[in-house]
Amino acid sequence: MNSNHEMKNSYQIELLLVFIFLNSLGFPGTYTEVFGDTFGILIEYASFGMQILAMLLSSGNSVLDIQLVNIKFQYLPLYQFIIIVFSESMLGAREPSVQLITCVRLAVTILFAIWMSENVAVNRIVELICIAQIILDISIILLAFIHPSVAFQDADVYVHALRGVYTAKNALASELSFGTIMVFMLLLEKYRAQERCVLWLAIMGIHLILLVMCQATGAVLIAGLVILYLIFFTGIRPPLPWLYIAVNIGFLFIALTVLPFFSPVLELFGKDATLTGRTELWNGIITFMTGNNTFTGFGYGRFWMDRKAVAGLHMCFDHTSYFSRMSTGAHNQILELWLNTGLIGIGSFFLAVLGSLRTADLLTDKIYGFISPVFYYLLLCGLTERIFENAYGYRLLIFFIIMAMSCNQENLEKLKGEKSVRSVLVK
Repeated sequence: MNSNHEMKNSYQIELLLVFIFLNSLGFPGTYTEVFGDTFGILIEYASFGMQILAMLLSSGNSVLDIQLVNIKFQYLPLYQFIIIVFSESMLGAREPSVQLITCVRLAVTILFAIWMSENVAVNRIVELICIAQIILDISIILLAFIHPSVAFQDADVYVHALRGVYTAKNALASELSFGTIMVFMLLLEKYRAQERCVLWLAIMGIHLILLVMCQATGAVLIAGLVILYLIFFTGIRPPLPWLYIAVNIGFLFIALTVLPFFSPVLELFGKDATLTGRTELWNGIITFMTGNNTFTGFGYGRFWMDRKAVAGLHMCFDHTSYFSRMSTGAHNQILELWLNTGLIGIGSFFLAVLGSLRTADLLTDKIYGFISPVFYYLLLCGLTERIFENAYGYRLLIFFIIMAMSCNQENLEKLKGEKSVRSVLVK
């Protein structure tokens, strides 16, 4: 393959990647209220096809070399998650055809994440995400001018909050928080390389304005904390997988058992010990799941689509409670996984996290500098929101990209002294 053909092929693949990232970031979202549901379905399946096409286009120099999947033992922690979730979801599926589509989408997204980790340089991944984010920001601004009734929402506690292409302001705020972190990482890289970054500074300014317009304090706080980490604490390398598991389990335990005792103190500062009602929801989910599909869940991505299952959850709340009618997510990543994949799925997910991120502290500075801020963003978001809301969203995709990068032994550095990376891996 000549160099001109390689450059053309690379350019075509990058165009596909920007489109894929744009769809995973939330586009077209509420544009379907303007152009119809068919428009959203076409974009979604086009993105799915482009994931497969990107992997095929880069798989070889000729037709005979083309392959979709190149199985490697180092990615076993991720493969087992695909197999276990796929199997248990299909075995208990009430709508097998719909569940099959969801599981295939999930599998392809994870395989695509592995492909990304091997074929696209980490700096380029950040740049492509930022390009997709710019397009998304433009689409949000256009929607605000063309259809403000779609782009903004009102409620008892906020007025004219920006929701953009998402159905809720908090969902958009979380995405813009992620985009803020990505743009800041790109700015940091350009500053270190002494490159001009006036344009990206302007983009960051516009991006922050959109984030503030969402009126979501939590998303601003998460972006701020991760940016502070990037500035001051990147040299610290704690055991990421154990930190992830401990924080997730510890947070739920404290929120449900300890926090209520501090309710009078929190009320003095205008805060709510129920985390805006979340603890009531979480208690209801725990009650429901201990008696229904405890180990297998209701199928990946299917619980909130299952009217019978949702009606059963609603019965766990008093009829006057908002949660006796709510059907928009568990507002916690682990509990969301429990609803969809059961305790077996949670165990498989934790195994994927442990198996992939166990060598994260051995990664090169460049790779770790990308993985760690993304990890902390996902960790913080997952405490009060679901981060695997579907089979192709940006948080699912980026989580498996960083896990795949950590699995890839080519990204690891030799340990100082007598120990090598190999000795750690076989321990």
